[in-house]
Amino acid sequence: MSQQTVTSDQAIAMAQDALNQNRPAEAETLMRKLTDATPREATAPRYLLGLSLLALHRPAEAMELLQDVLEVQPAAGQARAALAKALEDTGDVRSAFEAYHSALIAIPSELRARWVGGRLLPRVYQDETEISLWRHRFSAALHSLTGTPLETPEQAEAALAGVLLMTNFELAYQGEDDRLLQEAWGKFVHAAVAKRFPDLASACPPPAPVKGRRLKIGLVSEHFYSHTIMLLFGHWALQADTSSVEIHSYMVGGIRDASSEVMAQQSVFRDLRNASIEDAARIIRKDELDCVVFPDLGMGKSSFVLAAFRLAPLQMVSWGHPVTTGLPTIDVFLTSDAMEPEDGEAFYSERLVRLPRLGIYYHPTPATSGSRAAFGLPDEAILYLCCQAQQKYLPQYDYLFPAIAAEVPESRFVFIEHRQFTNVNQTFRQRIEAAFRADNLAPDKHLIFLPWQDWQDFLRLCSVSDVFLDSIGWSGGNTTLEALAQGLPPVTLPGRFMRSRHTMAMLKLMEIDDLIAADEADYVRIAVRIGVNAELRTALRERVLERRDCLYKDIGAVRAFEEMVRREVAAIARAE
Repeated sequence: MSQQTVTSDQAIAMAQDALNQNRPAEAETLMRKLTDATPREATAPRYLLGLSLLALHRPAEAMELLQDVLEVQPAAGQARAALAKALEDTGDVRSAFEAYHSALIAIPSELRARWVGGRLLPRVYQDETEISLWRHRFSAALHSLTGTPLETPEQAEAALAGVLLMTNFELAYQGEDDRLLQEAWGKFVHAAVAKRFPDLASACPPPAPVKGRRLKIGLVSEHFYSHTIMLLFGHWALQADTSSVEIHSYMVGGIRDASSEVMAQQSVFRDLRNASIEDAARIIRKDELDCVVFPDLGMGKSSFVLAAFRLAPLQMVSWGHPVTTGLPTIDVFLTSDAMEPEDGEAFYSERLVRLPRLGIYYHPTPATSGSRAAFGLPDEAILYLCCQAQQKYLPQYDYLFPAIAAEVPESRFVFIEHRQFTNVNQTFRQRIEAAFRADNLAPDKHLIFLPWQDWQDFLRLCSVSDVFLDSIGWSGGNTTLEALAQGLPPVTLPGRFMRSRHTMAMLKLMEIDDLIAADEADYVRIAVRIGVNAELRTALRERVLERRDCLYKDIGAVRAFEEMVRREVAAIARAE
């Protein structure tokens, strides 16, 4: 059929087919031409063009078209759900929540509105009371979803389609104990898997003993590329004792890059990004692993559902996303002995196993140097680097920054903006500025907001800063390891959860306890003491540079990981 003879209805049908076949660029071309040639009241081309742009990760453009559709057809529930997705993808969670709610009223069965809308959480909260509001909404939606009937495989399959739309990732950033919520969700996801794929959820017997057979450990993640998780846990594969251990790595998401290829060379590597959940589970189970380890459950959708299967006799999770999974199929949570509080077991549904020190082998980036001028930063200022992701800064701690500024007149607090969500940046900036105004301090004098930095520029920024102010409630992990590699001293306040104690653990191992605050007042006191004393700043940088190496290239932690797996596997074999 030539382009000249294609009618409007045919072009719409072709665009719909292209979207169904995951060819959004083709659908965009078809609908762009038709949209330009038809009046605004012709909503079908604009709706399909909006869907095409959503699939092409251009939500702001899609949003305009979908709003046009809804002005003409306010009751168009599918367009409202698509608008909610566009709002979500631009980071405007508050508007997305309302849009999903209205879409659900129009179409009660709309998949994303039902399974995502109620569990949305803002990346940045406007104030402390808002945390409680959103947590209540999340809890109500989660408990409603876990009441979904799972009496037939068809019902379970429909539920899993919803589960695979979103994780509970943002929940842990509220700073609360999430065990009960995670357990409710984990039990539901496992129940859906067991109903839909009973053979894959059944017990997985230990492999038959074979003389000389190496211990087979599988690592499963969406993040086996140039990512924080690869930096933190990739060396469990790269530094493995291949004489006795065989590492299998399964990439179930992400972008394959040079780091992925290193992983592929150093392990039995399977790229399962295009496999269905069922196929991926069958492939992993067929490899007859002794143990499967998920470094970061809760960050990715596919790995979380895969963890609800029984893929090996022993299944573990580590602290890449440091919160309990709630999954009954995860036997062990691998934690860091240096980070975990004494009563840490109370916060996990899994059995807690502590690996020595940080529990990882970390290879830092070599020290670098930069200039303040390159970042537009004043030479005479005391630079407090506040470089964590914005969701780690909870509003109840905003007052600490002006409290420090009041005692250090030349202080500047350097924050890094989100790379794409301008509305999130605006909310965060307004909140921090309000905290300074509340203390009668000029925000413009003390606050600096830099755009997102690439890796090398971030390291240079560390090298020219004076103090690293660790986020309270969720501490720096990879960020702190790299800041310390540049000699930058951190101030930290550990809390009751392991995720708030990463930096504390590193400082303890370095025997620099005087940077660990006892409470919020002490946090301010330490930060001020460093800010007003140039000699102390120099001495602290020298101490960090002198002692940092104890954190890195810990081959003993890798051997301890392997021995722990071997011990746990042997215990299962004895119990058979």
